[in-house]
Amino acid sequence: MSFKYKLEDFLKYRELLFKGAAEERYDIINKIRKASSIEENPPLDLIIQAGIIPVLMSYHKDYDLPESVLQDILWALANIGSGDAEETLYIVQQGGIEHFMEFSGYFAENVYGQVLFSLY
Repeated sequence: MSFKYKLEDFLKYRELLFKGAAEERYDIINKIRKASSIEENPPLDLIIQAGIIPVLMSYHKDYDLPESVLQDILWALANIGSGDAEETLYIVQQGGIEHFMEFSGYFAENVYGQVLFSLY
């Protein structure tokens, strides 16, 4: 049995991204990545509706993040961008291509690899 997400779940996640302790924020980012990775009917529209995309795209500018968290952010954004046409367009309109390019010279192999995968 899979977890059924609701908009309220992602609104709470968004709130915790601003107010939670560092480890809690990292856990939330990982949960968002996992939710966006669900094979059948991922809740991509709920993630978008909750306003999480702009937060994820700017998150590294406000916090010094571990590489694994950066990778989770890029992975979640790539998953959302690979959704239906509307979800892809939303990521592009939010500056997704520029966001991925920002990390194209990143020194960590796992982050750089996620960027290449995302742009491919």
